[in-house]
Amino acid sequence: MDQLTIKIFEQLLSNGTGIETVAILFLGWQLVGLRKSTDEMASKLTEAVSKLDKRITILEVKNGKD
Repeated sequence: MDQLTIKIFEQLLSNGTGIETVAILFLGWQLVGLRKSTDEMASKLTEAVSKLDKRITILEVKNGKD
């Protein structure tokens, strides 16, 4: 968690925002980060599988398979 995010949560608490509200905001923030990293991992995996599929196809063509 970066310093800016910590400061935002500290400010919310010092302004009287309930701990439950801050906890829900924190969990939402974590879920957004998790979704983003999951999307990035899925994209990288898809790209890697696509490259591997192309390599397999090239090898099959070189070996006389269709």
